[in-house]
Amino acid sequence: MDLNNYLLKMKKIKKYITDFYYLSIKKDIHKVNLHEWFSNDGDNTLLVEHDLNNESIVIECGGYLGHWTDQINRMYEPKIYVYEPVKNYFDTLQNRFKDIKNVNIYNLGLSSRTFESKIYLNNDGSSVLRKSSNCEIIKLIDIVDILSLKEFQKIDLIQINIEGSEYDLIERIIDYGLIRNIKKIQVQFHNFVDNAENRRKIIQTRLKNTHKLIWDYPFIWELWEII
Repeated sequence: MDLNNYLLKMKKIKKYITDFYYLSIKKDIHKVNLHEWFSNDGDNTLLVEHDLNNESIVIECGGYLGHWTDQINRMYEPKIYVYEPVKNYFDTLQNRFKDIKNVNIYNLGLSSRTFESKIYLNNDGSSVLRKSSNCEIIKLIDIVDILSLKEFQKIDLIQINIEGSEYDLIERIIDYGLIRNIKKIQVQFHNFVDNAENRRKIIQTRLKNTHKLIWDYPFIWELWEII
């Protein structure tokens, strides 16, 4: 066996042992949820299986490189509005969807208020909350200003994956009463935020006034649909 094959085999064995420890011995709930999500191929099933068509309105908060947007567009061709504040990722998205008229890309982040902030760059984990050595200044806009626009009076689906800022964002939407304009909310809560467990429970309780929980992989992804 050559060195590369040996190293690859050792890597697989190490992963198996690590997974076994966290799933079967320590029973780390986040690892268990993540394992179940990938076992069910959630990225390619649950995240994209929706009742959409070419008249549907879809918003994505945190577009990154556009994989989800591309899947949704190929399946349903809805009107998609993608908000990505990181300039490099925004440029990638613009280039990827430049010839697709129903996909709109904005170099902005959606937030609970309008301001400028540092974002700490870490690929799909880029966040205004988790510090790293690499950062840039981004523009964030109050989501109320966006959802109050005429074209967003009825939203079929909003996907939110903004690395810890989702708590403030959803609280803002609920507080302002705009939650009733959104048919489906697909959100990834992150557990590195202070008091994450309790804040998520409070938001879920408030969401139950207008929406029902369709499926839930805690701190992985969950989907809510209007009652």
